[in-house]
Amino acid sequence: MNYLKKVRDEINSLNETIRDKELFSSKQFSDYLKTMLKTALGDSARRNVELVVGYNIKQEAGFTDGSLVFVNADSSLVRLGKTRQDKYYIILGILIHEVGHRLYTDFPAMKKFLDSWNSMKPTPVDDPRWDFMVDDLKTYPNLQKVYLGILKYVQNAVEDGYIEQQLFKRFSGVFALGLHKVNRAIFSQGKCLSDAFDEILLCEDKDEADMKFVGLLCSSILRYMKEYPENKGEWMDPDKDLLYKKYDQFMVRVMPYLDDLKHQKNSTVKFDEINAIMIELYDYFPGTTQDDEKEESSSSGEGESAPSSETEGSSDGTGSGSGSDTDNSKESGRRVKDLSDSMADSAESMPMPSVTPEGDTKPVDEDEDSIESAEEKKERTKELSEDSDTLEREFDSAMKEIVEDIAEANVEEEHKSDLDKEAAEIFRKVKPSHLPENWRYNMRRKSSRDVESCDIETYNLIMSEMRKYADATKRKLNAVLTKRAEIGSSKGYQIGRFDPTQYPRAALAGDGKTFRQNRLPNGNPSIAFGILIDESGSMWGEKTETARKTAILLSDILCGVKVHHIIAGHTADCGYSHTCDMKLYHDFDEVDGNDKYRLAGITDECGNRDGAAIAYMCEKLLKRPEADKVLIVISDGQPTECGFFSVNAKEDTMITLQKYRKKGVNIIGAVIDDYDSVEEIYGRMNCLNLTDLTKLPTALSALVKRYILK
Repeated sequence: MNYLKKVRDEINSLNETIRDKELFSSKQFSDYLKTMLKTALGDSARRNVELVVGYNIKQEAGFTDGSLVFVNADSSLVRLGKTRQDKYYIILGILIHEVGHRLYTDFPAMKKFLDSWNSMKPTPVDDPRWDFMVDDLKTYPNLQKVYLGILKYVQNAVEDGYIEQQLFKRFSGVFALGLHKVNRAIFSQGKCLSDAFDEILLCEDKDEADMKFVGLLCSSILRYMKEYPENKGEWMDPDKDLLYKKYDQFMVRVMPYLDDLKHQKNSTVKFDEINAIMIELYDYFPGTTQDDEKEESSSSGEGESAPSSETEGSSDGTGSGSGSDTDNSKESGRRVKDLSDSMADSAESMPMPSVTPEGDTKPVDEDEDSIESAEEKKERTKELSEDSDTLEREFDSAMKEIVEDIAEANVEEEHKSDLDKEAAEIFRKVKPSHLPENWRYNMRRKSSRDVESCDIETYNLIMSEMRKYADATKRKLNAVLTKRAEIGSSKGYQIGRFDPTQYPRAALAGDGKTFRQNRLPNGNPSIAFGILIDESGSMWGEKTETARKTAILLSDILCGVKVHHIIAGHTADCGYSHTCDMKLYHDFDEVDGNDKYRLAGITDECGNRDGAAIAYMCEKLLKRPEADKVLIVISDGQPTECGFFSVNAKEDTMITLQKYRKKGVNIIGAVIDDYDSVEEIYGRMNCLNLTDLTKLPTALSALVKRYILK
């Protein structure tokens, strides 16, 4: 298989045909986001953070609890992106936003704050309106429910603004671009103030209008915390002027709190200021404004003055001491539940909190830039987020990496499918009658992307020890093979292979000697090697280390003299599993250049079914065109897997050896530990003792020379 060509063709095909769902729901895209998560967390992460990438329109955009980050690649927020590029940046922005919570949100403190409100035992605020507000909330459960929903929204809006301030200090480039894309997607759906005021004025029910106004104020808090200016629109309407004045008065009162909350680390101060904002916001709940209370006071006929909204907030038209009708006020309280939907619609459909306060993660404490430099940095990044060339360049780089990974995975999957089909064919051909009917081969092969840095390090460490032996063997073999190529034929014969270069001489001489004959093998030997490694549980420790070194040394020598070979390990689940797991490390034609590093993954697992594994390797060798076939079986001489029915594991192995030796395969037992057992199975003349590691390189080199130079 021409691996590189297949990958190139697959990349070209994917670039033309891949859909958003296939791309964003792929394992490769998830792996890419995990890399970005790890990069973003850097050294600040105090423990591992798991990333889960979903693809479901019905799920929220994202959340984190400190130990887990969830990103939905098909949320309604992502779908606001008009192009794949927009969607990519929105997904990345959601990820980085949740990273911000992981780095800077004090989850325990936030949970404690929300729990105090859920139990209606919040920390008091020094404001004369506080007690009236809390009493109202305790009296009317529906009002309490709506209030807690709005509190959670405001708290999340404040926290979002705070963490994004920290993120823009920490990051630039693609991470900051993603954050800006998310915010633009959110706020692009919002109405300008003029249109929002139109909706409020069109409401026939005043309570509904009040709740829409509260929703507008919540939306504005989020905008202000994220520093995305409100679009006022245009109007020529006195009623809108009154609403804007009311809106402006609220924003003026809460801005000092919001400005501090953008950079406030102290959780106690932060939650006190959120409570202060909620007091101001509560004044705009239905029935709590000063004008509403005056109306209800005059209609009650009691003649008592209504409490000022600045001093005695009330809810649901109760009037707190105004003498208003209790039944009417309770009815108003019941209606608040229905009005909460209006508030949610007015808040620009911003997802309710992305933070799930269930973790125990403390915020990262680190040195930060000044507020001024961070704001300058944020503005520069905002300008970049509107630069189509910058966005295109970053996007193309990411897509190139992801599509290449998908293409490699597809080609490897095709290769794995071919291996499975070949294994099934071999099984049908070799299956002995004493094995169960549902017995089969299970092919396993580590993908290119699963070859890790530790595999490369292990391989390099072993080769640093073995290199001098491998290089010496390769030099000697190549010298002999080169000499054979040079003196491998003689010219001037009357029979043999026709030699055109001899024809002019033979025509003049009239002797007819226009042929040549080969006297020695010409060039590389016609031989194929197989190396089979026992990876059962009994091979643990030094045995596995010896097997790993043996495979790596043999592979390096054979590659160096350009001899085709296959290397595989084998194991099986303990018990009556009816499978033989073949772990293919190197096939005759290497597909991706990583096979030598795959060899570093040789390890011990469970059982071993030697006879079945030997049969697979011999069938692979018999399909080769080379004249000679050699199979080296590395084991500790203990084939122990059960499930052979009428024969035991050792007998099964010996039956298999006899069968394939008759077919011309030279099978050598390379012994680790139990020499007597291996000698009994393979025969004294076909055993190689690898128990002494100090003699390993010499013994293996001699074995290769024995067959290549015969």
